[in-house]
Amino acid sequence: MAENEQALAVIELLYRLTRSLTEDVRSHVTEVADLDPGEFVLLRAIAGGTTSPGELSRAVSSHPAATSRILTRLSRAGLIQRRPDPDDSRRTEITLTAQGRTVTRRIAARIRPRLQQRLDRLGAGEAARFVDTLRLLLPAEHAADRP
Repeated sequence: MAENEQALAVIELLYRLTRSLTEDVRSHVTEVADLDPGEFVLLRAIAGGTTSPGELSRAVSSHPAATSRILTRLSRAGLIQRRPDPDDSRRTEITLTAQGRTVTRRIAARIRPRLQQRLDRLGAGEAARFVDTLRLLLPAEHAADRP
């Protein structure tokens, strides 16, 4: 396959994979809570230790205004808590509530088996290499390790 065709194939395949995974995830997310996959990804980032709105926007490649709207929705749903950062009152600290931790764990538990079936198609060690490769393809500011 020519290099220019390879680049276009990557776009097509990632698009199709993303749509397929999003639909799988959407069904599991909505069975547990009134959330969408993007909201679940944000909850996972918070669970992983990303605690400021700006960091969350960067971590999930989202516009700050969109992240703020999602955080408001998650707060109203009782899944997160916002409070001033104890070290810097200009910053807001975001944490999961007990309900947020429970919902995040329940959704992850539902998603893992189906996703693992897909990853099991890869040989030993290939799944880890695949994840590493995807991180390499992200712009540097979005390639931080996530839980």
